[in-house]
Amino acid sequence: MGEFSQRERLRSLLSTLPGDPEESVEQQARWFLRVPVDMAIAISAVEVVFPEPSHCPNCDAVCDKRATPYCSERCKEMSSFVRQFRATLFTETIFLAEKQVAYGQIVWHLMGGGLPYRNSLIPARALARFFEKHDGKCSACGGAATTVDHIKTFCNRPINLRPMCDSCAVTRPFGDAAVMAQGAEVLKDVAQRIGNAVPIRCCDDQSTWDWRAHLKLRQSQNLPGGQ
Repeated sequence: MGEFSQRERLRSLLSTLPGDPEESVEQQARWFLRVPVDMAIAISAVEVVFPEPSHCPNCDAVCDKRATPYCSERCKEMSSFVRQFRATLFTETIFLAEKQVAYGQIVWHLMGGGLPYRNSLIPARALARFFEKHDGKCSACGGAATTVDHIKTFCNRPINLRPMCDSCAVTRPFGDAAVMAQGAEVLKDVAQRIGNAVPIRCCDDQSTWDWRAHLKLRQSQNLPGGQ
């Protein structure tokens, strides 16, 4: 995909996103997606990165893991987001509202803002039962629990949640100033990688990325005798 068509697709996407935050968390997720998309349109192109097999393909950190090419779960998530976003932008499925909600939520999560949209899907009655099971206490400070944070995945099952108060919770509303500040570098990286005319990193390309091949090269570089 050339730079012109990439930018034009991003501009078309921007035109479908809400211009102002609305009451529903679903619409707020779509509204927030405007931020990285707008940045991606304006950002300058950069050259492709060619990481060594002994490095994480997402961040270039030295990595000797054998089961995954990534140095962390977070790098895996970032790589997956960029790869899928670029793919759906090309196929135009990104113009579906549900895709926009999902991607807005993922960027916010990567920036450290938690999962406000996922939280909004928990029924009030289920949330009340969850708090009651934990004596209504925040798992961090022991104060009154008012919300939840997700422990590992996006799953809303009780086993993946922990009760939190508003002060201790990682999860913040879309657009929260503190999250915007702490996640500024992540946001810039996301914008650069979704906006570049060609995939910047090998793991950004849906059609060519082969994580198993990356691992095999890593393993071959660490054989006895330097083979």
